[in-house]
Amino acid sequence: MSISGVLDRLSFTDGACTVHTCDGHSQRFDTMYPVLGCTPSTGFLAALQPSRDENGQLIPDAAMETSVPGLFAAGDVVVGLNQISVAVGQAAIAATRIHHRLPCNLRGAAVATAPSFR
Repeated sequence: MSISGVLDRLSFTDGACTVHTCDGHSQRFDTMYPVLGCTPSTGFLAALQPSRDENGQLIPDAAMETSVPGLFAAGDVVVGLNQISVAVGQAAIAATRIHHRLPCNLRGAAVATAPSFR
């Protein structure tokens, strides 16, 4: 359930929260999950013409690659749940795909130059 209207105040009683709107309506909730909203900043990609939804969010594949080959995206600019933990997971998926695309000699060079912690 969601609340629409302009927020007037919140009240807390018996472990619950009641939302009161300026038009006189109120709704009691046991759990609240505030949503701030998100306007993705994807306009600078217009020349590349990546696939976007009606809100302007990018539509990546399962590996977080957009419809533009080599353009990966994660976080609030992609379709889905806008939470930090989700964005971190998306970034890890994209980084893994990018890593696997690197030529073997570049992947090996990165490992060879990594410090040893033995």
